[in-house]
Amino acid sequence: EGEVAPAAKPRRGSLLYNTSAGTVYLQGASDGEKGGTIYVKNQASADTSDVATWIPAAARGDAAEDFAKAKLVIADRGVVAIDASRFKLTGLSIAANSKLDLHGKAVMVKTAELDGAKLAPGTYSAEDKAVDGFVVDSAGGGTLTVGGGFYVIIR
Repeated sequence: EGEVAPAAKPRRGSLLYNTSAGTVYLQGASDGEKGGTIYVKNQASADTSDVATWIPAAARGDAAEDFAKAKLVIADRGVVAIDASRFKLTGLSIAANSKLDLHGKAVMVKTAELDGAKLAPGTYSAEDKAVDGFVVDSAGGGTLTVGGGFYVIIR
């Protein structure tokens, strides 16, 4: 019982000083299959704010569908870039010193918090004032949709 404080550190390689954030996935028994929380965190003092952790990690065989029941927490100067045309999560939490890079993709979440404040339901681009400083879009055309209980995607 109790709270676990994930503390993964970015790897410091001999060739590259700046590497992406440490990533920890925690799944409790009540979370169900593919549920849980993904933490992407840097050391608060690390100068890695320009290096992104790509999710899903296609090189590791991750499928975008595998994240639909998970919550993503980005903190301590972490940066997450989305690498799936449509990406769903149950929850999203971004700390004041961290960012989500839409990378031209559509991200859909049931709930979102920006530095602890709930983001109102709606569809946002990186240019929207409500997500300023938390959401960027390095490729352009991406959206963050915060909404209700379910999503319908028509292909």
